Amino acid sequence: AQPKPKLSMLRSVGSKLFLSVVGGSLIGLLGTTFWSYRELSRQAEGELLSSLQVKTENVEGNLSTLEYSTKTVADALKNLYQAGERREQVYVNLINRALKTSPLATGLGFGQPPTSRLIIPSRQYAYPYAVRENNIVTAKGGESDPGDYQSRYFIDPIAAKKPIWLEPEAYTETTLDPPKQLVSTAYSLPFYTDDGKLLGVLSQDLELGFLSEKLGVPVMRDAGHFLLVSAQGNLLAYPPDPQQALDLKPFPQLSNYKGLWEEIQAGIGAGNNSGVLKWRD
Repeated sequence: AQPKPKLSMLRSVGSKLFLSVVGGSLIGLLGTTFWSYRELSRQAEGELLSSLQVKTENVEGNLSTLEYSTKTVADALKNLYQAGERREQVYVNLINRALKTSPLATGLGFGQPPTSRLIIPSRQYAYPYAVRENNIVTAKGGESDPGDYQSRYFIDPIAAKKPIWLEPEAYTETTLDPPKQLVSTAYSLPFYTDDGKLLGVLSQDLELGFLSEKLGVPVMRDAGHFLLVSAQGNLLAYPPDPQQALDLKPFPQLSNYKGLWEEIQAGIGAGNNSGVLKWRD
């Protein structure tokens, strides 16, 4: 018998070497792909956080401006009262000018307790108010509806004894002609005399459609959307469909987000007030 070719061992070694090199290359390629995916994921999350941070600071700045302007108006009301001013029209004019200079608010007004009419004694139900529509401000005085003094925007700040943001609600704005149905949130604060007597409650309104417009930009790379939710889970702004917020639809009922809302609440309860929450419907 003729001897077997000695090249068979080289072929065998070569094949193993080839498989080893290819196998190692595949493992290296898979490792590189996984690393690239992880890196892209981190970059995307970083970009998302950066975009969210910018928009959050923008919205917070707008709301802080509204809060500050409300407190400034309250100080002006108190100063007029201390100066002895009791004419209703003077206060109507003040509210009118203040709303015109507010960049965000859609309504501004104050009411005094009917049983303690310190600012405008001549009116039992005085509630000077101004409203903005299509960038035109309309203000009025006169007798208000007695029911206004049982509304949340009047009694809740008094009970809290401090400024508060109110949950959104629908109401009929009678300052407009004809009256119009609006949906707003409001920043409301009670203001007092130096010796602690309640002068009134001042509220500055923020219409929900306006908020949706402010947030109506893509989150990242022309995709995704921002939304704003109140502490109790009510939609304040929902740019993809602003009418959902105007219909006062709770966030947990929107697109089956109940599970997401529960996770958000659990995170807040555990002290996680910022960051990225990953959730799959």
